Amino acid sequence: YRPLAEVAGAAVFSYFSLASGLLTGKYRSKDDIAGTAREGMVSGYLSDDADPFAVVETLTTVAEGRSVEPSSVALAWLRAKGVTAPIASARTVEQVAPLLTSATVELDEDEVEALDEASAAF
Repeated sequence: YRPLAEVAGAAVFSYFSLASGLLTGKYRSKDDIAGTAREGMVSGYLSDDADPFAVVETLTTVAEGRSVEPSSVALAWLRAKGVTAPIASARTVEQVAPLLTSATVELDEDEVEALDEASAAF
């Protein structure tokens, strides 16, 4: 929808912006997902053609370089790609701060390119 939104000058609000928790860095392998409440939703991102954990690894690397959480980087990445306001929810009070921090994170071109490359298969 991005090209259409750009032509129309429309705002974009993404839902499931953190891919059911996958882009928070909480899950680093299939084993981390097994048995969790989000297993059914997160396992939908697993496939033989694409490695979602490569995206998580890149998010984590960028986040560590900026001293922020991977979820902050994930939401900043969506904004860098033209999403007006990524929708994300917090289940705990501790999850709120990274969501708020994301509003002040401005990724550089190299960081966006690395994330785009890691996620190209999706």
